[in-house]
Amino acid sequence: MLPFRIVGCLYSSEYGIKIAAGMVRGSYRQTYALARSSARERLQAALGMLWLLDGALQLQPYMYKRGSNGLLGSVAENTMGRPNVITDFIAFVARLMVAHQAIGNTFVAAIQLAIGGILVFSAIRRNKKTARLGLGVSIMWALAVWVVGEGVGGIIFPQASMLTGAPGAALLYCLAALHLWPAKEKVEDAELSDDRVQPVTNPARFESVADRGLLGHNGSLIAWVLVWGGSSLLELQYGNFAPGSIPAQLRAGALGEPGWLASIDTHAAGLLQGAGTVVAGVLLVAGFAAGWMVLRPFTRRIALGMGIALASVFWVIGQNFGGILTGSGTDPNSGPALVLLALILWPRRLTVPAIGSGWSPQLDVGDHATISAVPARLAHSDQVTPAGD
Repeated sequence: MLPFRIVGCLYSSEYGIKIAAGMVRGSYRQTYALARSSARERLQAALGMLWLLDGALQLQPYMYKRGSNGLLGSVAENTMGRPNVITDFIAFVARLMVAHQAIGNTFVAAIQLAIGGILVFSAIRRNKKTARLGLGVSIMWALAVWVVGEGVGGIIFPQASMLTGAPGAALLYCLAALHLWPAKEKVEDAELSDDRVQPVTNPARFESVADRGLLGHNGSLIAWVLVWGGSSLLELQYGNFAPGSIPAQLRAGALGEPGWLASIDTHAAGLLQGAGTVVAGVLLVAGFAAGWMVLRPFTRRIALGMGIALASVFWVIGQNFGGILTGSGTDPNSGPALVLLALILWPRRLTVPAIGSGWSPQLDVGDHATISAVPARLAHSDQVTPAGD
């Protein structure tokens, strides 16, 4: 019993003790800030996994076929329609790749695999410098892929729709990287005393992972509104609003897919036959609702939940998992990226975690600071709420 009494005296002393378990050089406030960033790191790893999948898909035999039966064929499709600056640039890049298609395709795959590897590695190692490198390259490469590989998400062409992948997965990767950028932690001071800890709450700034990204709280919400509200306007095109347009898109998407997935598309097309105008109207209203409702705090979770549900439906019916089951898909399309964006913007409760409540933060060795002394009775204080991640 003597050792326990000694430990109790140390915890109850006026000067407190240094907390060693689970921490490596860092103040309590810094430890708290880094623990909150674990959500960002998990989401960063998810973005890295998407890039790794894209890079692996780029190494499929189909991508090395010459002519219109390979990668250049899908790139050339982005030059269809009325000529403009974008289509002329895409055609220029396609001509450059004709002579060195194998080298060019391998280079594309290597870049995407490297981006994914850096993002996953830096998330595991909790290295923010490496994370910034990976996210920076991700932003620039995603914009290049969005223009050349996706034809700006197809939004300048007829029949572009969120149902089939607009505004483009690469653009959503770029937004996710901006939201996940590891900015310097700025956690408001928590009042630490011998009696209690005052929770740090500032939902206007710190309620989602995106609030600490490059776009900030307001910028991340506006980006979500533009993605959903802007993309839903594409349903007003005659190519989507005509009675038979959406069923025709579903039947076209079923070509080359496995039998079970093609049957889902064909059955959905049969059920919606002649009702394309109604479906387009529903998608228009639902997209606007999922976008604009995020601006109000009390409907934000509803809007993000709607976005996750719609993106999941689109990913199966309409996007067919990005065509990755056909052997010619280059990415899983916009469905998973939209879900990732919703999770990045998802509101999280911000409170100071309780010491001794099983919370075990991990710190980078490079965070040079001193651990603050915190009395043991704070661990049992009813005024401290563990942080909900």
